[in-house]
Amino acid sequence: MGSNNPTAPFYAASLIQTLNANSRRENDPPTQTSQFGSRQSQHYSQVPTTSQPATDQAERYHPIETCADGAMDAFRQIAATLTIKPNNNPTSLAGVLGSALLKERAILQQLDQPGQISANGSCRLLCTQSGWITLNLARDEDWALMPAWLQGPVKNDHWPDIISLVKKQCGQQLIQRAQLMGLPASLCNPDPADITPVTNWFNLSLQADDRQPRKINNPPKVLDLSSLWAGPLCSSLLQKAGCEVVKVESEHRPDASRIGSRKFFDLLNARKSSVRLDFKTDSGINQLKQLMLQSDIVIEGSRPRALRQLGIDAESIINKKPGLIWLSISAYGRSEPDANYVGFGDDVAVGAGAFAMTPAGPNFIGDALSDPLTGIHAALAGLYFWHKKRSCLIDISLAGVTRWVMQTISQSNKIIPPLTDLQAGNFSPVILQHANQLGVDTKQYCQQHNAVGTQCC
Repeated sequence: MGSNNPTAPFYAASLIQTLNANSRRENDPPTQTSQFGSRQSQHYSQVPTTSQPATDQAERYHPIETCADGAMDAFRQIAATLTIKPNNNPTSLAGVLGSALLKERAILQQLDQPGQISANGSCRLLCTQSGWITLNLARDEDWALMPAWLQGPVKNDHWPDIISLVKKQCGQQLIQRAQLMGLPASLCNPDPADITPVTNWFNLSLQADDRQPRKINNPPKVLDLSSLWAGPLCSSLLQKAGCEVVKVESEHRPDASRIGSRKFFDLLNARKSSVRLDFKTDSGINQLKQLMLQSDIVIEGSRPRALRQLGIDAESIINKKPGLIWLSISAYGRSEPDANYVGFGDDVAVGAGAFAMTPAGPNFIGDALSDPLTGIHAALAGLYFWHKKRSCLIDISLAGVTRWVMQTISQSNKIIPPLTDLQAGNFSPVILQHANQLGVDTKQYCQQHNAVGTQCC
């Protein structure tokens, strides 16, 4: 069962078209048609286009909700074609709506409607001499950088000081300085033409056929190294599709969401095995590499240099494991210099064009939309290429996915309204059980996968 959103199938078809185009082999005939999306693609148009008849039902959906529903419909379509042996997961993809995933955190945490302050309160739209920017102070340690960033006195946890100093400075220079200092900030460009366009919602590298026989009926093994929202949502959706997921965390820096909203953490991470490794030891790093080589899909949300500092190179791991899908989820992608920039869902969304203009200035739309949008798209790409038996590194970024969504919407000449009613309707996230305690499955899981070292015993 898909969504009731009448224009979502068109966006679903567009996503599958891009996946089909990127999965073509050199010897494929030009006229080859994929089993995925072929019927809908014949009728594809942008979401929603002015050529489509306007209906009351279609107008009920915010265009970003339409894209989220479409991405989820595409994921459900591909998952339905797989013959994965059930993993006794009582949850189902049938009732999962992309538009509902956008609102889960806001509902569970009873967040306020966003304006020029984000729904969770950590990110703000600020007016500079040259226009608007965002600044996201979700990390306590970033407050210590404010005096250096703004070149003036700023009291800890005191936004009025920031607002006063920002007004006197150039927005472009502030963003350049923020990027150098590792601060999550972005420009707010009211004109879509000023936002760098993207040619695809993901980048693919190291694509190769898996020549090894694959037991297609066995659940794919997913190793999830990600944290916060986009990556864990991706692995949660893969789990609902029948994959076996293990969440691997650093002993010294576990997922920060564990100390936030417990309900939201449980929603994203329940029924995943939990493994804790010491990434400061050779033993822990070796165990992680062994677990990667026994996985079918690896999900990580680190900047590339962070893993390389641990001695882990994605390209090398993929070359050693035929058929491995590596999902690299980041704020701005793996290409330099963007790979070094820090970003979270709210600030990245605004920088990608996802905001609403009001007489008082720009407003945030929804709650950190780049995170759930990217989580859904990443799950779709990962499952698609696993089914295609390809070894590949999929570079998927919050900025890239959100720009793709906004480009799709802008082609329909739609004015982006505020995404209101975060808690509207009868939708309520269902938490079936608590997530496992940190590291509770470490010894058993490592032994089962022959990755036993001093860290496990």
